[in-house]
Amino acid sequence: SLMLEYQKSTATGKNALRISQDKRLNNLKSECETKIRENNLILEQTILLLQQSFQEHLKQSIPQPNTIPVLVNITIPSKQIIFNNLPVGCNDTAIAVKESIKMKMEKIDPVLGFEKANILVMVNDSGGRVPITNDVLSLVTHYHVEPGVTLELQGYLKCKSDAPKKCFKQTYVKGTKQTTNYYTCKTCSLNWICQTCSEVCHKGHSVVEYMMAHEATWACCYCYKNNKCALYIKE
Repeated sequence: SLMLEYQKSTATGKNALRISQDKRLNNLKSECETKIRENNLILEQTILLLQQSFQEHLKQSIPQPNTIPVLVNITIPSKQIIFNNLPVGCNDTAIAVKESIKMKMEKIDPVLGFEKANILVMVNDSGGRVPITNDVLSLVTHYHVEPGVTLELQGYLKCKSDAPKKCFKQTYVKGTKQTTNYYTCKTCSLNWICQTCSEVCHKGHSVVEYMMAHEATWACCYCYKNNKCALYIKE
């Protein structure tokens, strides 16, 4: 009977220990699940904050589509000149484009000015032509200028090369340092002929370089001095 009592007591103790361990395991499991849910919630909130921050960063750092310039082609038929991929901003007008043309032409043949006939015409891929009749309206938002279209400058564009030629005698300003090129006309046996006279008055003659990049101290041109200057007489 003592042995039986001992066995019962041992079994009871084991059961109590097992119940206690199971309870502890359940509590630990419950605590872990709670921590996991809390951490998942924190992770979701962190990801949401990161997404919001990234979206805000994109808004501030990446230009919106309506602010990105479109690239167009500019043609000037009167000068047989084409400028490819000229940027036109969202708010740019025909006036702005003409200023861009003026800057581009500065190294080629400086523009003297734009006239009323110098209007822009938008040429579509299909061949359609839309005159830009208002110089102060946005080309992109009002005229719907799209990337790759051609803007054609109508009328004759007056540039420096179109201005009346003048002898150095006429353009020299006393007291200033002006550099000019001088030539020799073998046909007329004359030295110290200014560049313009060599191109106009002595056109077709045997002309060679005489003094290049000379800093003149007076209105020197022996074409004029020898009464052979057609330019000065015309003035």
